Amino acid sequence: VELWQMRDRFDAENARKLFYWENQEYVTVSPDNCWTTLLQHPHNGVLALISNLNTDSRLVTLQFHLDRLGLDNRALEAVNALTDEPIDVTASGNISVPLDTEQWMYVWLRARNPSDGN
Repeated sequence: VELWQMRDRFDAENARKLFYWENQEYVTVSPDNCWTTLLQHPHNGVLALISNLNTDSRLVTLQFHLDRLGLDNRALEAVNALTDEPIDVTASGNISVPLDTEQWMYVWLRARNPSDGN
């Protein structure tokens, strides 16, 4: 999937932008020098652009604050937004992704569709 197609599918134009320098009440990112900017959509969940600005590979962990993002008390799923590969997400909204130095990835966090049978 092309980047613009993924952003259109998410409806990024109608999403609230939560930039990395001011989104700490919505997400906690570790380790240091790893960042995420969030797009919060009222129906489509959260699109997170995650980046590792360290000089070596890191396992980047995000703790989404589900109550602030409108995703609390929901069954969640997370996918690599460009490949649709599933990413493990805990019930409390925790994900970890390995990123090489200066690598980035988009993760789409959303409520699981109850008709999926998952």
